[in-house]
Amino acid sequence: MLRIIDNSLLTIRLEFDCVSGKICIWLLNPDTGGTLEVHRLVSNRFS
Repeated sequence: MLRIIDNSLLTIRLEFDCVSGKICIWLLNPDTGGTLEVHRLVSNRFS
């Protein structure tokens, strides 16, 4: 399952890994240089 929430300030990508049972949350924040700063948060709550 993949869900992307996008607005002008922040893009949030939610991804569920069926194999490992983990939820990955990617926060894609464009900076002034035009690149993406990516943070990956992994939750083991459902494993």
